[in-house]
Amino acid sequence: MSHWHIPRKRVEQLRYWSRVRQHNDLLLHVNPFAAQLWLRLEEGQACTCVKSTTEMADKKCSICYGTKIVGGYEKWGYETISIDYQYRNLELEPYKLRIKTELRPNRVVLDRGHESGEILTPYIQPPVNLGWVGFYADDYVYDADHSGVEYEWQEIGKTNWNPIETFPALATVERFVKFRITLWRDSRNVKSPVWGMIQVRNQISAVTELSLSRENPPRRKDRSRDTYGNSEEEGGLRYWTTKAPLITDDWFIELQTGDRENKRYRIVEFTQSEHGDEMLSQHLSLRILQPGEIYYKVF
Repeated sequence: MSHWHIPRKRVEQLRYWSRVRQHNDLLLHVNPFAAQLWLRLEEGQACTCVKSTTEMADKKCSICYGTKIVGGYEKWGYETISIDYQYRNLELEPYKLRIKTELRPNRVVLDRGHESGEILTPYIQPPVNLGWVGFYADDYVYDADHSGVEYEWQEIGKTNWNPIETFPALATVERFVKFRITLWRDSRNVKSPVWGMIQVRNQISAVTELSLSRENPPRRKDRSRDTYGNSEEEGGLRYWTTKAPLITDDWFIELQTGDRENKRYRIVEFTQSEHGDEMLSQHLSLRILQPGEIYYKVF
């Protein structure tokens, strides 16, 4: 009879694998690398860049980043609310703004003959009280001297609008806020600015960074630059970690420590070491992302 069917032996085995996990956790405190992780969205509002004929997204789209879903990615440890013109209960000032459907993805512009127009979001409440931490806007201004897009926020029960720069200071769960986006130009002869999306982010977890340890496997000759980036410079980076969601491809990380701080890497290979329901470690192979790649535009 297998020892696994003996209750005492089973408990001992479970304790053993738990100790292995604890040992791996401790190893991550020895010269660790901190990294932020972005997870690809699997569901959400469909982006208007997706072609009806092929059902393919624009790989260079700055609203879905080629994922087909508005916002594209979720930053681990945070919740990001992505708002484009399709967002529920969004209000576009009538007769002054229009949806430019000939653009892919569709965007909002001033209608002919109008010099300003407002977009109002519904009230939004953060899910926890760890606080709002960031804001991103996708827009384009052709003539910055004579046109623009302005962003403001307002707390529920108040009448004043606040500059978006003051927004991250909001940090209590009881508060609801809404946003106002204003498109403007000096005259009708100035080309209208274009608005596509805003994103607001709040922290939902006390832990927001991966703790990684470096691996140094032998360099393989069949590595290509398309797959791994500049292998002579980077050496085919490999790391392992434990305290993380179950990692998959189409995710990417940004290193926060070391001589490669703020560089982003695509996860191209991953393996898990586990026993039963106990995740012991995860091993990642990465390729460096070039500054021109869409991943660098993800908020």
